[in-house]
Amino acid sequence: MANVWFVERVGAVWRRIAAQPEFQRPLGELIFKLDLGPQRRQADAAEPDDGTSSGVTPHAKTFVEVTPEDLEGALFPGYFAGWYDSPYSAAEVTRRLG
Repeated sequence: MANVWFVERVGAVWRRIAAQPEFQRPLGELIFKLDLGPQRRQADAAEPDDGTSSGVTPHAKTFVEVTPEDLEGALFPGYFAGWYDSPYSAAEVTRRLG
């Protein structure tokens, strides 16, 4: 299951807003719902929550963490393990996946 995290920029790094993912879904279910093309792969990972987050803000972005296990038997070529960003806000992602 791919992990869907809400993140915010803290200085020069992306930091997860919570200690646990907001959602966990098969990658194939997330690709179209969250517009996750292979070109949306991020060079940087989102760092763990350090306990200072004030929760989801209007500026929160959505990152999806993809593991090698998520890619086993995948029907969609071009994806690699790593982090992908969605163009949708945390509120829209919650609406689409909630």
